[in-house]
Amino acid sequence: MAPARIFNADEQNFLHVLSHRSRGYRTTYLNMFSMSQDGLDMSASTAEKRLNRLAKSGVHFCEDTSIHTKDLKELAEKVAKPASVARQTRVFKALADETRLRIINLLRVREMCVCEITVALGLTQPTASHHLRILEGAGLVEDLRKGKWVFYKTSDQPFVKRILEHASENVK
Repeated sequence: MAPARIFNADEQNFLHVLSHRSRGYRTTYLNMFSMSQDGLDMSASTAEKRLNRLAKSGVHFCEDTSIHTKDLKELAEKVAKPASVARQTRVFKALADETRLRIINLLRVREMCVCEITVALGLTQPTASHHLRILEGAGLVEDLRKGKWVFYKTSDQPFVKRILEHASENVK
C-alpha cells in the first residue's frame, strides 16, 4: 500500500490514498477535515472562503457572509432536522427495493395476508415477512388482525397515498 499524502488547504484539502489490489489500482478521494494546531476545524474556514467567493462573484447576493452563514444554518435546522431526515431515509430505503414495491402495488389493490403475498410473488414466508416489517417500519403499510390472521394494507397516511400516486402517474 502506497503511503498516504495529506495535501494542505491550498491543495484542495483532499487525502489521496493509493492502494494496490489484485485486480489493479484503486484510487479513493476523501474530503479532508483537518484540524489546525489550535484544534479548530479547518473545513469551516474553507466553507467561509467559498461563501466569500460566491458573494464576490455576483451570482448570489449577500452583503454580509457571517449573517448569510447564520441564515443558512438556521434554514438547515428548520428544514433538514436529523429526525425528519432519518424518517425520510427509512421511507426511501423501503421504496428502493423491487420486491417491496411489488408488495405495495398488491396492497394498493386490496388487503392481503402474508400467505397471499407469498403465493402472488413466489416468495418464502420469512422473506415476505421481512419485507413487510421494513415497509411497516417506514410507515408505508399497516397490519390488521382478523382473528388469528394478520392482513396488511397500505397506510392511510396522506403522504403515503401521495407518494404512491405520484410514482404510479410517472410510470404510465
